[in-house]
Amino acid sequence: MGISETIENKFPQLRIITGISYVSAYREKQFKVRTYFANDYHFGPSIGQFSRKEIDYLSNILTAAHIPFIWIDDIFPHILNKFAINCCINILSVYHDCNFNDLLNHTDDLKKLTKEVASIIKIYNPKISYDSLFDDILKLINLVGENYSSTYQDVKKGKMTELSYLNGYLTKLAYENNIRLPFNDYLLNELTRRGVKM
Repeated sequence: MGISETIENKFPQLRIITGISYVSAYREKQFKVRTYFANDYHFGPSIGQFSRKEIDYLSNILTAAHIPFIWIDDIFPHILNKFAINCCINILSVYHDCNFNDLLNHTDDLKKLTKEVASIIKIYNPKISYDSLFDDILKLINLVGENYSSTYQDVKKGKMTELSYLNGYLTKLAYENNIRLPFNDYLLNELTRRGVKM
């Protein structure tokens, strides 16, 4: 979230197709990567319009590459849902220093953050509720359980994380809608104190 707006402001002539995946991977050891495929890829226009011929061309490329995908004309709800899920699980995986499965040992925190995230996301998509978001999070955890979030892996490598585009952007949306997110803000402040690069 926030990236499309930045690109659109700098390059208003561009048209952009966004892809959403629920694929995760981490390196277990040298030359061994564990990968989890949780769903098909979703593609759709996030900026501009695309002709049926252009969509068919892309579809043929993806099919030839054996990439399972679904084309979605309105991808924004899917972007919001993936954003919301990542706002909940990525930051908590770093805070609790754990993989996805181990987040189930911290369900109180997971529920608390999910409630805050849902309070913002439902403004932009009323179909996303606390219950539906929490169900999606549990489904994802069950599918990719032993894996680690990309944010967790970045922290372990001392790299810049995507938290400013996740929970930081969520804070921006909350401010614009005059909603407080005390637990989200606490997590951001605590990880900043720990030296996590946002």
